[in-house]
Amino acid sequence: MNLFSQRIGKTPINSVIQTDSIDEDLKNALWNGLTIFYWDGKVQDNWIENNPNDVVVLYSQTNEGFVEYCNNVLERELSAYRFVNGILTQISSKDEVEAIEEALNITDNLKPVKTHLNRALELFSDRKTPDYRNSIKESISAIESYCSILTGSPKATLGQALKQIEKDNNIHPALKNSISSLYGYTSDADGIRHALLEDENLNQEDAKFMLVACSAFINYLRQKEAKTTK
Repeated sequence: MNLFSQRIGKTPINSVIQTDSIDEDLKNALWNGLTIFYWDGKVQDNWIENNPNDVVVLYSQTNEGFVEYCNNVLERELSAYRFVNGILTQISSKDEVEAIEEALNITDNLKPVKTHLNRALELFSDRKTPDYRNSIKESISAIESYCSILTGSPKATLGQALKQIEKDNNIHPALKNSISSLYGYTSDADGIRHALLEDENLNQEDAKFMLVACSAFINYLRQKEAKTTK
């Protein structure tokens, strides 16, 4: 299988959402946290090596400032982990990463879909100036584009296309309605696309949910179509 980076010429998704390793920026920020909240310049280079028992005591003590600092850094750098109730916990699953990867592993005739998903990922993963609002827009646009191609009706609304897809591919009405509701969320007068003012409530969790959910639905439709056309 081609690597994600080979398919789109960019950083692998496992590096965008740091799951199996951490990059230098995150590593340096975490070391800075240890220095600020624990060591404070008093620790020599060989302190840890020569005082292993003190290290156990040091990390067994709860430091709320350190935990808050780390969680802010982990979120900013798109780490898959957070401190939850004092325990370092993975909050991004392997399934979420794989859903995005699978949706991006598409053929040339679905290039518009891939373009929207790539853009959604780029806007979401910009660590300096993330644009969650437009990332959400691109994610739902990927579904619009896929449904348009699948039905051969470029001028159909997403609602119209979903009705046709429901009929042709035996999709459960509840699932179709859930996607319609997501689309409605992004399209109503006060939603993502048409709002004149920025919605301050949009955050990383919103954008990640939409990217994963839209990728998963595209994967689902592709599998349904494959079974129908056999």
